[in-house]
Amino acid sequence: MTWHRLHLPADGPGEWLSTHVCTHLSATDRAGAVPTADLTDGGWLLDAFERSVAGGTPRAYAATQLAAAFGGTIGMELGYAHVGAGAGFLPDPATTTWVLGESWAEGIVLPADTRAVVLADHPWAGRADVDVVDADELARRTIEAIALLAEPIIDHLARATRTGRAGLWHEVGDAVPSVLEWQSFPVGADAVRDVVAMAGRVGVPWRRGPVVELMEEGGASTCVKHRAGCCMKYLERRDRTAPRDADKAAFWEAFPAADPERMYCNDCKFFTDDERRDRQLWWFRRHQAAASPP
Repeated sequence: MTWHRLHLPADGPGEWLSTHVCTHLSATDRAGAVPTADLTDGGWLLDAFERSVAGGTPRAYAATQLAAAFGGTIGMELGYAHVGAGAGFLPDPATTTWVLGESWAEGIVLPADTRAVVLADHPWAGRADVDVVDADELARRTIEAIALLAEPIIDHLARATRTGRAGLWHEVGDAVPSVLEWQSFPVGADAVRDVVAMAGRVGVPWRRGPVVELMEEGGASTCVKHRAGCCMKYLERRDRTAPRDADKAAFWEAFPAADPERMYCNDCKFFTDDERRDRQLWWFRRHQAAASPP
């Protein structure tokens, strides 16, 4: 048995998706979900982009925010499903739908009839809606499914916002291993290695995949991610002197910024490896302490 096992239970692919993906969405939310064509051909993405820019968001950051909200959600949810179910999910782009907020994706609704690919010793092997493959084909078909779902969104954003495709695609690739960062079930070194390798396979639309390190901290395991792309968050000027909660206040005390008006992600590629580790492990320790009984 490899690491490709059913960490989170369900009798088949459709049940797994409805039970474990975007569980915050209500039945009413799902009933009102719209197809990807409404985002692209229907003009929703361009309208959201123009509202964001009109509100003062730099154009490049507005575009990458939308790429992350939609393309990144695809990478994150199918990456999560790949690890949580030990399977590759192959949703039909024509029947995949979105629950929309005012200018954001509230969640993705993956079709109940989604097919999956698994290894021969997986509990779903033998089902009519499941193909049995080897480990290399499992990774290849999973990452191809992610790219197929994201392609119309990334292509539309690149054309409509005049933003480079490479940077937009990195919002998809960087999201694939997100499940490794905050683990809701144990993730071992084999899973980390294979998911990172999958995100960086030859032929993916992004230039390179992120790097993820499995680390031990305080007797618990966590992962530190080093992004391959840039979300452009640093372009937006923000007032760090404005009121903030206790966690953020403590963070900025621990990591004072050279330029207090600029904001950076904790896995930003502009930091050194050690700076990214320090920042992400700080938050991990903070959350561990908050979850521990007094």
